Amino acid sequence: MFGAFGLHLHELANGRDPRSVVVDWQRQSYGEESTFEHDLELGSLELKRVLIAHSEAVGRRLRADRIRARTVILKLKLARPLGGGHYPLVTRSLSLEAAVDDGAAIARTAISLLERISVPERARLAGIQVHQLEREDPLQLALFNALHETTSRSGRLNRALDEIARRFGENVVTRGLVYAERAAPTRRLKETHMSRSSNDSLAELIHC
Repeated sequence: MFGAFGLHLHELANGRDPRSVVVDWQRQSYGEESTFEHDLELGSLELKRVLIAHSEAVGRRLRADRIRARTVILKLKLARPLGGGHYPLVTRSLSLEAAVDDGAAIARTAISLLERISVPERARLAGIQVHQLEREDPLQLALFNALHETTSRSGRLNRALDEIARRFGENVVTRGLVYAERAAPTRRLKETHMSRSSNDSLAELIHC
């Protein structure tokens, strides 16, 4: 059934693996993605809300690991079939001047990349990835960023949300737009919450 790869799977299932153990492995990227139940227009509010949800999730993971990222990648799988179960894959990326761990900043970048894609298509999958990771240097932060972190509105907001998520779960408080279910291998969209008009809520989140 699995061809030549089946032999390798059989060995692994029986605890036999000749590969060396890598003890100094470091993560090269963080990402979140969703496969949709219904295809979404590329310019739709629903798709932007999904990107915001994934950006927030990536930001939380970055802050938890004390990592910042400089490059944001938007990944889209278009709904136009190519045959054989394959679909067109579109990626766009942008490197920022400074590394970030803020979900709102990642979302703004991802949405700006989305707006550069002008094809009249629908998406069946969307994802956010961040690369060029930089580990926070506590000494450097203390010397150069302490004042900025103390006075930064987004920094204070993120710290408060992270503490609430740590104590009560990450879905207790959200930005009011999208809840993304944690489902491997993709992050599947489960339900949507809107407390005000869609455009007002989206604008507030993107610019906060």
